[in-house]
Order: sequence, then C-alpha cells, then structure tokens
Amino acid sequence: HEFKPSDTFIGYSENSCASIVVKLYQKYVGHGEIDLDKIFEESCRVLLKVATPDSLLRVVKTRLKDYFEYFRNIYFVEQFHQSLATYLIKELDNTDSKFIQVTTFSRLLSPSDKETLNTELNGYKIEMVSLMQFQTEKSFRDRLRVVCNDESKKKQLLIIQANNVQEKSKLIACAQYICKDSQEQFKIKNISVLFILQLDYKSKHLGLLSSVSFWECCHIDELRSSNLPNIIEWYGKSLKEIISLNVTNPKIIQLVTGCLQLTMRHLSEMKQMTIEEISLRIVILTNLLSSNPDNIQYTFITTVLRLLETGLAAEESNWHPDYVTNWIQNEAIEQKYQPSYGTFRQALFCYMEDRIVPVLSSIVFSIDKFHNLEILYNEPEFTRLWLELFSKFTVVSNNSTYKLLDQYFHCKFPFSDRIFKEIEDALQNCIQPDATLETHEYKHIYDTIGSLPMGSLIMGTTAIEVDSYLFDLLRIKYPDHLQSSERGLHSYKILAFGLISFMNLVIISRNKYFNAHGTKLSNNTNSDIVSIHIALNTKVFEERLKSISLMLSLQPKLQEARFGQKPEIDIDVLLMNHFLSHLGSISFCPGLIEEIRKTKVLINCVLESAIKSKCNNATKIMVKEIKIRWCNFRICQKFSDLVFQTSTCFCNHEIDLLSSLWKFYLLKMTNFAQNKLSSRIMTEKYKILKELDKGESSVSISKKYGILKQTLHGQKKKAQYIFEKLKK
Repeated sequence: HEFKPSDTFIGYSENSCASIVVKLYQKYVGHGEIDLDKIFEESCRVLLKVATPDSLLRVVKTRLKDYFEYFRNIYFVEQFHQSLATYLIKELDNTDSKFIQVTTFSRLLSPSDKETLNTELNGYKIEMVSLMQFQTEKSFRDRLRVVCNDESKKKQLLIIQANNVQEKSKLIACAQYICKDSQEQFKIKNISVLFILQLDYKSKHLGLLSSVSFWECCHIDELRSSNLPNIIEWYGKSLKEIISLNVTNPKIIQLVTGCLQLTMRHLSEMKQMTIEEISLRIVILTNLLSSNPDNIQYTFITTVLRLLETGLAAEESNWHPDYVTNWIQNEAIEQKYQPSYGTFRQALFCYMEDRIVPVLSSIVFSIDKFHNLEILYNEPEFTRLWLELFSKFTVVSNNSTYKLLDQYFHCKFPFSDRIFKEIEDALQNCIQPDATLETHEYKHIYDTIGSLPMGSLIMGTTAIEVDSYLFDLLRIKYPDHLQSSERGLHSYKILAFGLISFMNLVIISRNKYFNAHGTKLSNNTNSDIVSIHIALNTKVFEERLKSISLMLSLQPKLQEARFGQKPEIDIDVLLMNHFLSHLGSISFCPGLIEEIRKTKVLINCVLESAIKSKCNNATKIMVKEIKIRWCNFRICQKFSDLVFQTSTCFCNHEIDLLSSLWKFYLLKMTNFAQNKLSSRIMTEKYKILKELDKGESSVSISKKYGILKQTLHGQKKKAQYIFEKLKK
C-alpha cells in the first residue's frame, strides 16, 4: 500500500502542521524565552493524538523506526486511546469546561453506552444528542440553551454525535461554530462539549484539523471499553505465546468465548446439525468457559487453552518466524481485515478469530463426536468423569473412521471412541494374535493400560459406567446394526450377552493368573473396561462375536430371539440353532439353496470356535445336534447343485424330490444313531463274555451288567429325544 500523511493523521491537510505550531507558539508568547524544541515536541504529541493505531505500527517500516518505542509509549500509555471513558477521565480531570472533538471508526454511542459512560465518569451529568435530530439552527441553539439553563450542581458533559461526516462536514462546522460562540456560557455553567464524529476511510482526508486552535482533537479507534484484551500490549508476540502467557487471563477466555458462534457455524458445515443442536452446544460451551477457578469445570478452560496453544504452535511451525511474531504489524500494513466501518482492534480480533476458529472447531469436533457434549447436559452424574478424561487430552484427534455413525449414534460414556482406540492401539503390543485365555500376560496388559494418560480413570470405573461403555463399544465395533433403531437395540442386546459371557471367562482366567503369581489387582471387580477389551482381542472370542453380528445381519428375524438372563448354552451356538430353524421353515427354492451355500463358512466358524473355547456340556450337545441338522441342509444343497444346476425356480416335481430326499436322510441319520447304539451294546456284551471266561464271579458281572443297562437306557432315551427333535 502507498500511505500518505492523511492515512496516518485524521483530517490532515497542508495547513495542519502550521495551525498546530501557531496555537502552541501563542500559548508560550509572553512567558519568557520560547523553547522551539519544546514546541516541536508538543506539536508531535498533538499530531499523535489524531493518529490511527495502525499507523503507529507502520512506523517500524519507515525512517522513524528508531523512534517507534518512543511514539508507542506516548500514544498507548500517556494519551489513553484505549476507549472514550479512559480518555475523558484524563482530559476532564481538574477541568471545569473543555471543548473536545473525537473521531472514530467505531459505532456511535447508544443510550445503553451512555449509561455505562455515566457510571465510568462518576460526578458528571451527561446529555447526549445526535446532530441529525435538529432540522434548523434555531432548534440546535434552543437545545444548547436548555443545557445551559439546567440547575444541576454537577459538572455537565454535552455529547453531540454525527455520522457520514464526509457528507455533513459543513453542518458539523456550523454546529461547532455555534458551540464556540456559546463558550462563555458553557464555562460559567461548568459544561464540557464533546463532538463524536464517525468516519470511514474515505473521510480521512477531510480538513477536520482546521479548527485545532480551539478544539482538543483526538482519534479513538474504539469508543467502548472492552472485556477483550488490549492486543497492542502483545506486540512482537505470536498468538501461541499470547495464549500460553495468559492461560488464566479472563480476557483471553472471553476472546475464546467470542469465537464460539463462528466455531459452531464452521462445525455445522462439517457435519449436519439442527438449529436446536447448535444452540445447545453454544449454551454448554459458554457455561463451561464461564466457570470459576474453584469449580471442577474450570479444568475445561485450561485444557481448551492448552490444546489451542498446541494447535497454533503446529500451525506456526510452518510459517516464517517474522510473520508469526509480527502479525499485528502485518495487519497494519496489509489492512486485510479492517472493513469500511471497522476499527483496527476489530481487525486484529478478526485475524485472531480466523486463526483460533479452525483449531477450536477441531477441538469441539473431537470432543463432540457421537454427541459426546450432550452427556454433560443429559447425564450430570458423568460430569466429573467427562472433565477428568478431557483434561488428559494432549492432542486433538479427528479420526474420521466413525464419521458415518455420527447421525445414528449418541454415546453414553464420555469419549468412548477415543478410549476404544487408545486401548486397542496399546493392546496390539500386549496380546499375541493366537493368544488364549491361559496364555495372556494379564499383569503386562493391566500395567500397559494403567500407563496411558487416561489409564487410572479407565481402571477406576464403576459397574454403571462399564455398562455405559459397553453400550458405546458395541456400536463402534459393530456399526452395521445402528441404522434400524428398534431392531438394532435387540441386536446389541444379543451382542452384549455374548461379550459379557466372554468377559466373565476372561475375569475367571485373570483372577487365577493373579492368584498364582501372588499379585493383587488394585481394582478387582467382576467387570471392567480392560477385561472387555481382552475378550475382544482374544481371537476365538473375536471370531464368535463376528459370527453373532453376521447372523443378525443375514437374518434380521434372529433379533427377536429371547434367551433369558443367563442362558446355559453359548449365545452364538443358540443363535445358530435359531438360524437353522429359520432355514428349515422355508419352502425349497433356489433362494433357500443359495442361503445354505452362503451359510457354510459361517456355521463352520461358529462350530469350530465353540469347540476351541472349551464350552460347557449343554453347548457341546447342541453343537452335535447342529452338525446333524447341517448335514441334511448340505446334502439337499449338493443334490440341487448336481441335479438341478442353475435353476432360477423349482417346479413341484423338484420340490417333492428335495422333500423326499430331506425325509430319507432324516431317517438315515436316525438309523445311524440307532445302529451306533446297537453296536455299543454288542461291544459291551462281548466284554462281559470275556470277563466270564476269566472266571470272574457272576455277582460281579451281574452288577456291571446292571450298570451297563442303566447307562445304555439313558443313552437310548437321549437318542430318542434327538430323533424327536430331528423329526420336528
């Protein structure tokens, strides 16, 4: 940019310097020898009073760069340009009457701003008018007369405001002349007059300093006092340094709070959110960011600021150092953010917002995955755990692996997705792929999880918290059932049954391990998050859970199955039995044959996994039954493949043939079972004959034979029971 003196000093013209010098010269005439250096220095100060703050920062790029600190100290420390209130407190101190002209790029004062100013200027009665409200010179003079005739014993301040100064310069000049004409009355009544002129950049060139000999002129970038920090104090510091140096500064927290609206707008572009969801998040975050230091919620503020610092540092590491530290000066030169009616302070905050909002959006996106923020609103009992877990964050994780689940899934446990990932990553180095319950190094596993930043909190969870985590974990691990809410709920209940039963086996094995090694677990409970993950990472259990999920996906009707609270038979085997019953209820058709073909790998996986897991007797019996039933299905499928080949539908003849085949093999399997039983009887009879040959007593043999008959009778009844089930 090409900058001129009029871009630095508001209202500068060719006559401005001469006008200032003449005024100051007249001030010292008749008071001894005139000190020209003093007049020069005071003239500089008068000019600095009407300078814009951004122009001060451009000095470092001029021949006057060595004087920058000197000018900066005068402008920002001695002359009080921070706000109108700080300036007036200094200017009106020990003065009965003064005539002041303030130019600004900020909004003009409102009635509420007047009340605030009245409080800050204690001891003054303030009258505020707009120059635009007067249609004639007479009405303006009448208003001045009313002010002068006021019987108040307080000092008075008359504020006259005007906007669109470029178009109304003559009107303003006329109003100022009338006030000057009434100066004696104002002095008698202790009335100070303040003209506030709102400018845009085009009106910088107006000759507003022409009356400098009478009016005390000053430019104030922003009229209002602000809760936000005075950024100029941090000149030469990066944004990351500003936050790290002021982590407990309420003004920094206010700055972050001011970025929430833009942050939520940014987030709503990243993922679909309703207006109600956006409003709720703004309320939750605002409440958290306005916490007191003695409140547990204050940990949220310190963690957010720490994560902001980390995010900004990562961003700044890719920039040129000069651009990182001199961002305030760069904005003064580039003027990228300063709009027509914006102030330099607003421009700097726009810059800071542009830097903070993307990082803050990443933080909020990370902590609100699966509607995690709503836990604070809906589940207040989780507040402490939520905040303690969040305080352990070192970096922001925006892993988008589960992005598609977000619209369906509302988590119950704080940061469950992050905990899930951290534990799974840690267990990769602790659990061998082929490890079993007996070969797990439980101490090493628990020590590893305990060393994680969140470890102590994870291992200290209550039974209710573990249940909530289990709810989330199943939905993250098996997302296929999320889209159908009612059916999905039944699917996850069945998966939970399976996982809990496997977790119980892990806990039994874990307790044996610790007892054998003489070690005591700090939180020895019947359920914990670590044991759930051990079950998930034990290959045989992982395969069985996958099979359950696949069966529920292939046959949605299985979701309606009811198993009671503690079924004796393992869930996956029981579910496979239901699955085969469903297949058996379908009439013979190519679709059924195709389903049988697809089920082959699944049923083999279920049966093999159940056998590997050393299941109980009830489960073993059902596994044998399923094997027999499955043979019938496979025979029909093989027969169909060989004889009917690629038929798209079956005629009645083909259906009858398959039905006959089904019945025939059902009978064959029953005969096979009976023959096997007869063979066993003959074998035992032969053993008895051999014992007779050895000369064993008939009483002993008779006793053995009685036991044998009793055993075989029980087996025959069992075979009959199987036969009846097969017939059904």
